[in-house]
Amino acid sequence: MEAQEKKNKAFDPCPTIPVSKDEFDEWCKPWHAALVVKFLGKKVGLGFMEQRLTRDWVKKGKINVIDMDRDYFLVHFSDEEDYSHALLDGLWMIAVHYLIVQRWRPFFLTSESTVKKIAAWFRIPNLPIKLYNHRFLWQVGSAIGTMLKIDRATSIHSRGRFARICVEIDLTKKLVPRISVLGSTLNIEYEGLHLICFQCGKYGHRSDQCSEVAVRVEGSPKDGNVETPVEEKEGQPEGSITGDLAIQSKCANQGVNCVDQAPADFGPWMMVKRSLRKKKTEKI
Repeated sequence: MEAQEKKNKAFDPCPTIPVSKDEFDEWCKPWHAALVVKFLGKKVGLGFMEQRLTRDWVKKGKINVIDMDRDYFLVHFSDEEDYSHALLDGLWMIAVHYLIVQRWRPFFLTSESTVKKIAAWFRIPNLPIKLYNHRFLWQVGSAIGTMLKIDRATSIHSRGRFARICVEIDLTKKLVPRISVLGSTLNIEYEGLHLICFQCGKYGHRSDQCSEVAVRVEGSPKDGNVETPVEEKEGQPEGSITGDLAIQSKCANQGVNCVDQAPADFGPWMMVKRSLRKKKTEKI
């Protein structure tokens, strides 16, 4: 009878394998001490990745690097401090390319096409001293992304020029350019993100390459609006203008007005600029 039932049972091309939530949670536990990493715009081999991450991240324990699909690597840590160092002390740059560092999550490759998260530091310049409060700074970080850490120097008020906070942000979404508190507007500066579009507010391309907001110029003989893309060329002399400034200059030379070429919501203040150290001159 049982044999006949099995024979008559319809073929299932996709059988469901039963897994309880408790079982799944137990299987995930070993990977909570793992990070998912990927280079932005560069492919590297397992040996190179393992060598560089061991050099930069391993202080006390060991790491196990596993190469995954879509140029991702899974890095498992034996020491919690090494894990925290890798996640929180970035951004990391290897071979002049930024490294996306994400906390491991189940089925991360399934959602990889729509989610690109990275741990990033941002600053709040000229923050009033009365707002150097752990609770307030935590609220700010939560408004920018997923809160991770407040810089210790910020917490003890020793960094008087700006507050510094680490959050996990989604690079496919717009970056928050400002915050408002007690009637004042304070700018947000992002460390290490040097490719922010001032048109759409996203990371990964410049304004003249933005596909979401077209740059329009008044004075077109056809409809009054024409696009004026400006391409950046390698090897331009120092002091040459590119991007938004190049578009603005081109419009001025043509005697026309640029429309929507530099939205007020986003701007160069969003990128932390490296301070140039002056060379010391020897006293005679």
